Amino acid sequence: MIDRFEYIVYRLFEPDQAEGSFSIFDPSGQFDEDVDDHTGIARSLTAAFMITLAGKRHRDSGRAESFIRRMAKSPQWADLAGCYLTGKKLVQKEIETACAQNPDFSNRLENLYEWLSSEEDFNADQANERRWSVFFPEGTGIWENRQDRIKQLRKKRMVNITELNTSPLTDPGRQILFTSNVLLTVPDKSMPPEELNLTNDLKSSIFQASQEPQIYWYDHPVQIGVKPEQNEVFYGLRGLDARPDWLPHRRRWDAATLGDRLDAQPGPHDRRIVSDEGPSDPVAVRCTLVLGHPLRR
Repeated sequence: MIDRFEYIVYRLFEPDQAEGSFSIFDPSGQFDEDVDDHTGIARSLTAAFMITLAGKRHRDSGRAESFIRRMAKSPQWADLAGCYLTGKKLVQKEIETACAQNPDFSNRLENLYEWLSSEEDFNADQANERRWSVFFPEGTGIWENRQDRIKQLRKKRMVNITELNTSPLTDPGRQILFTSNVLLTVPDKSMPPEELNLTNDLKSSIFQASQEPQIYWYDHPVQIGVKPEQNEVFYGLRGLDARPDWLPHRRRWDAATLGDRLDAQPGPHDRRIVSDEGPSDPVAVRCTLVLGHPLRR
């Protein structure tokens, strides 16, 4: 099944991205094995990894494989290049395991391969449906059955209220506890663990963790010991504290927190249970309804 998977990926990454093409992105345009600047090397390594997933059918597969292996010998790029070499093996192993354990997935992969091999003419919607059959099966059928999917989603998210609260909230700002998951990571290299205002046991654990090779990557971890003005947790709390938007009883509007990089959605009008304010089409296709600017460094 790996050969079939590689062919599918190859078609996804073909240079031809004209209307009616199955291709969604051409990584060859981002790949330059002779680049020597830091950003260019990182970009080329990522592009090379994508190319190698397409197998030998891709015209740049040999050069991409050689580039990654060459960078794996570089002290500066060994970790990233090694991650991509290992990543390719893990992707292939996952596909093989999924096909062996899930006959339905195996059939969908086989059907997509055969459909692409037949070289039938198809439009953009048909291409989307075929891609989703393997990579996003929950989305299949949305375009043809949009209203039904909207109804299904609303029914799934319906909340049945059996009785009113005998002790309703009278001061939500003071009575609701806002919580969040915070992911902490080791301090910056400029901040030695022994200089942190923490217990000796915790500083010892932090030091041990900092000596281990990084094997996972997460989005927006907060470094232990970071200055308060650079701490994303404090940033969000300051923004929340600074913008307690007042929502009138008769009409609820979007809380105006976009400038503070916080997100809010409109509530139902006039104490109704179900709101019709949200656009239905994005809900049906699982698009984002909340607009906000993610904090990036």
